[in-house]
Amino acid sequence: MDKTPELDETPPEVVESSVIEKTDTTVKLHLETNEPLRKLTVRYRLVGSIEWLEEEIIPVALAFDIELAELTTGAFYEYQYVLEDETGNQTITEWEKI
Repeated sequence: MDKTPELDETPPEVVESSVIEKTDTTVKLHLETNEPLRKLTVRYRLVGSIEWLEEEIIPVALAFDIELAELTTGAFYEYQYVLEDETGNQTITEWEKI
């Protein structure tokens, strides 16, 4: 009998998340996941703003360094990740402040 492969229904998980560098107008984020991602989206905004900005990365990797540029000097931002694995399972992380 042929064994049908099991469908992956488990969403990806964040293994590590950190801010590795910050200047007045840029921030570099580091993210590691437990499985390769089909797509990674970073949503970010000024704290208190209703307008979201997005940086989309189409990776096939477990670790990422993401640079957000052209930020407003002296402003406070918050961000979250949307992780999507090869089968379309998604994880949306909690908001974190930069």
